Amino acid sequence: MTGSLALIADAAHMATDAGGLALALLAIHFAQKGPNAAKKLTVICVPRSSLH
Repeated sequence: MTGSLALIADAAHMATDAGGLALALLAIHFAQKGPNAAKKLTVICVPRSSLH
């Protein structure tokens, strides 16, 4: 029983490690592409007087 629980825990740990690696590779891919005009973050400046 304990051996199989350890194997299940190890498999879950390996799965989360693989998921983290995949997420890191995806982040590297998108970071290297750079922004384009359609996906660029725009910041709108609002005067402080209009916030009240």
